[in-house]
Amino acid sequence: MVGTYTGTFTVTYSSGEQSGDVTLKLQEGRYTCIGNPDRIPAGGRGTYTVEEGKMIFVDENVWTA
Repeated sequence: MVGTYTGTFTVTYSSGEQSGDVTLKLQEGRYTCIGNPDRIPAGGRGTYTVEEGKMIFVDENVWTA
């Protein structure tokens, strides 16, 4: 799974939904996710694996409150 993918990331909370455009780049077991300026989604980078048909992302960033 190598390539650049674009789409909409949506998070559903009990209080409502938030969506934003996202670009996800996958290459050699590493990923970079670029969110939009309002930080929905926030983005991130790290490693990924595929296990039993599911993608597992491990973010390397430290996120402050």
